[in-house]
Amino acid sequence: MDYSKYYEARDVIEKMLEQDLVGPLSDNEIITDIDPIRYYSMGILYPQNYMVHQEEQEKDRLEDDTESSDKALNMCNSANPSSFAASFTTKASLEKFVISCSFAWYKASDKKNVTSEIHPFIWSRYHDNKEFVYHTDDSSGTIFKVCSGLEIQVFMQREYKDGSKTYTVALINNYKAGRDIKTNNEQSFFQSQLEISGTDKEVFIEKQLRVGFSKDSELLNLEMLYRHNKTFAVGHGCSVDWKAEGDHAYLILTTSLPKYNLFQMMPSFHVDKKVLSWKMLSEGGKEEIIHSLKQLTNSYGNWIDKTAAEAHKLPGKYIECADENLRLCREALDRLNSSIDLLKEDNDIFKAFQLANQAMLQQRVRQLEFRNEKYSMDVIGWYPFQLAFVLQEIRSVADPNDKYRNVVDLLWFPTGGGKTEAYLGLSAFTIFYRRIRSYRKKASGAGVTIIMRYTLRLLTLQQYERASSLICACELIRRKYPEILGKEEISIGLWAGEGLTPNWREDAQKGLKKILEEGFDSLKEKDHNPCQILSCPWCGNVIRPVDYEVTKSKMIIRCRNTNCDFKDGLPLYLIDEDIYQYKPSLILSTVDKFARMTWEKRVGELFSVSSKKLPPELIIQDELHLISGPLGTITGLYEIAIEMFCKHENWNSKIIGSTATIRNAKNQILNLYGKDFRQFPPQGLDIRDSYFAEESTPVDSPSRKYFGVMAPGKSATTMLVRIYGVLLYATRYLKDLGYPDDIVDSFWTITGYFNNLKQLGGAVVHVLDDVQARFKYIYGTKFKESAYPLFTSERDFANYEELTSRKKSTEIADILKRLEKKYPDESAFDFIMASNMISVGVDVGRLGVMFVNGQPKSNAEYIQATSRVGRRTPGLVIILQDASRSRDRSHYEQFKSYHSSIYKFVEATSLTPFSERARERALHAVLISMSRHLVNGLRDNDEAKNVSLYKPEIEKMIAFILDKVELIDKREKAATHMQLLAILTEWEAKASSDLVYQKQKKDNGIPLLSYIENPYGGGFPTLNTMRTVDSESKVYLEG
Repeated sequence: MDYSKYYEARDVIEKMLEQDLVGPLSDNEIITDIDPIRYYSMGILYPQNYMVHQEEQEKDRLEDDTESSDKALNMCNSANPSSFAASFTTKASLEKFVISCSFAWYKASDKKNVTSEIHPFIWSRYHDNKEFVYHTDDSSGTIFKVCSGLEIQVFMQREYKDGSKTYTVALINNYKAGRDIKTNNEQSFFQSQLEISGTDKEVFIEKQLRVGFSKDSELLNLEMLYRHNKTFAVGHGCSVDWKAEGDHAYLILTTSLPKYNLFQMMPSFHVDKKVLSWKMLSEGGKEEIIHSLKQLTNSYGNWIDKTAAEAHKLPGKYIECADENLRLCREALDRLNSSIDLLKEDNDIFKAFQLANQAMLQQRVRQLEFRNEKYSMDVIGWYPFQLAFVLQEIRSVADPNDKYRNVVDLLWFPTGGGKTEAYLGLSAFTIFYRRIRSYRKKASGAGVTIIMRYTLRLLTLQQYERASSLICACELIRRKYPEILGKEEISIGLWAGEGLTPNWREDAQKGLKKILEEGFDSLKEKDHNPCQILSCPWCGNVIRPVDYEVTKSKMIIRCRNTNCDFKDGLPLYLIDEDIYQYKPSLILSTVDKFARMTWEKRVGELFSVSSKKLPPELIIQDELHLISGPLGTITGLYEIAIEMFCKHENWNSKIIGSTATIRNAKNQILNLYGKDFRQFPPQGLDIRDSYFAEESTPVDSPSRKYFGVMAPGKSATTMLVRIYGVLLYATRYLKDLGYPDDIVDSFWTITGYFNNLKQLGGAVVHVLDDVQARFKYIYGTKFKESAYPLFTSERDFANYEELTSRKKSTEIADILKRLEKKYPDESAFDFIMASNMISVGVDVGRLGVMFVNGQPKSNAEYIQATSRVGRRTPGLVIILQDASRSRDRSHYEQFKSYHSSIYKFVEATSLTPFSERARERALHAVLISMSRHLVNGLRDNDEAKNVSLYKPEIEKMIAFILDKVELIDKREKAATHMQLLAILTEWEAKASSDLVYQKQKKDNGIPLLSYIENPYGGGFPTLNTMRTVDSESKVYLEG
């Protein structure tokens, strides 16, 4: 695809954004409708103490004797800054460097503005630039007078042992604020910039930081992987950019509107695409397929050898990291070759692999057909990393005794890279192999084979729709080969709780009846909505409420397309009651749903604890980075029970994780699962090339351009309105410039990301009112004559929707469908206002513009959220950073450094499953769950009283838990042991003839469990969900 016109259109938006916020509209512009300080928003050096209260002025006078460099930097941080600066380090031998300064100012004309009494002045722009030479032998600092009221100060901050020096160069407005508008505007400087350069291209070296990386091996590895991204300068009250070659920069520039063009990581192809073809891999002969797969591993092996040959060139501190990375690459290669050998040796495994490729091909063809996209059967296939991941896992999935069976394999690839297809392909293989293997043993391969877990209900529903297409393909293949795949259908279930789907058929029937009679809007928050599937996952036909039928035995969803293979019923299950009864092959669930294990006897059916069917063989945890903090801590406890439920003879289920943003994965996975992990693909020596992924070019893949906005002296509301106003204008102006509809559409819908619902609610009001007014001011006044006179539209652009947790699941699904509406359709959204819900799982390819209101709380969230735009075509992200918040200011002042190594700064996650507070919350629930589901005489509600009869069995479970504590946090082992014994003792003490797990509505039983929201219910206070595990804590100060 040719992206050149998209880039050109994005440049138009960028230019308008800069002209509106920083200026100027033209070199010799004249402003008549407002004074310059309010005309522009950024890049202004105000007179000192401008609009500062008198008491603060007195404080400033008392501090006049502070060191001059500190004073200059303090003025960078004031509400209305009078200076900005850049710090950098020069090489040892440098004798001098050149400082260039460009700036502008506005003077009021003697002629009054007769068109406005409010703004009586006509302002004319003047601009100039000056150049100065600084000699590095001057250690005392130098002041250069630029013009009246404006000066440059140079300070040498530090000299290092090697002779290099760190300098700070500041541009300072020395005027003192006056008492009238005219004086303060005339004594402000606009569009100011510093450029520092030398006489050759080896002037500046990487900025030396006082605090370097610790000896932590992961941090050192990150330093090695990102070593090419060097920081040559840091801004103070501004941001900085630089031009560099190799290890040296030759030009440093300050900027008030920093920008960074982020090139996506893309799958790399080192083998012929025929090797990756689903058609070839499903229809070819064994010899041809094995030969093709060997091409992939041979190519990877050659890359490892070539990379190893480069390792000796690295600095000594990186050698150990490089050796470990290469060891992991060779280990991955060995696993790939081992799985290929298994395909060659075992006909059943080979057949399952072929059928998995066939299912992937069929479901992709279906998707392309109902999107009316052209395709070639021979070309459709895997990305190399997807095929390699599936290959790597084949032996550990097929062989329960494989040494990597108990290793958690973490699939790491940047957002939007195709991780879902990789683990869906592995899922198809697992389903088929289990069926074929069971057929050989004359046993049933049915039952829950795979559990996929997500953290958000929205994401769970989206992925359910995505996975349903593959399951439909698998079911059609089963129908074709019932002699080896069995007579029981291959199906998929959504087990996400009554907040999304009904628990009982009776509830589903009531909800369906209400929808059919009164429509979706009639459903209240507590009503159950069974109609979650809006289109057929196989043919794309619309599915309406009338296509749902709730019978005594199950809920049936039919496709009304008479040519569809599933016109008699789709293999989809949405009701808990159906899922427990029919045990779908693949279950998609939210993590928090597993809190029901303690309460619900039927949950054990998913793990086949009371039947002859096998337990799940594969557990997939998507977005693993979200399983952290309080949620991750509680999840880690429940995982102990899940692992025991999945045990069969001497083997465990295989666990797969998936993420695009994670740090400290080793400890997180250890605390969650008590297991070691491997990342795939493993890194080499440079983050830009892991063989399976490489940094793209603007030609190969669309880039996403980030812009930082920080405007001291302007309120957050003012800046929100101004940014939205100019974005709205610029994106609509593209059609007047004659860009095709596809390009206009890619920038049409402006997505807003807000850190909390309060921010979002306020923004909605502004979008409907103030933004529209600002938009009209821009096209009717500010840009009308001097810049962009073409604009023709008179209508408002206020078609918006919010995407937050306040919306019902059906509303969210509808919004996501409507988001696909493209310009020039008048129903295409102008704005989407989103909370952090958008940061996970929302994949709408036409979105190209995002506004971020304040730096998000975590870097992982920032990456995930902003990756929602610019996925298929070039994107643009504007971050409004709050100058009063040190974290926002730091990101702004180091904008280029941060964005050039953005994944490097993902924070380490933390979870502590055996901490005292976690044990108090959930340890009893884990022990009771294990006892209830694994001991025959303790399963039913009224069998809680039998605890003493099965004490030896329960003590074995206690031992299993303690083994996990020994692995994860042995310091807590003694305390955990004491608490487990206390739980068992209390359970025994409660064990009267009336003891039940949960008190039913019509009985008089004494409950062992009570909901944690009602701790006075008489039983153990127990979680019903893991979503609200963190409560407020009171802090008391002593002394």
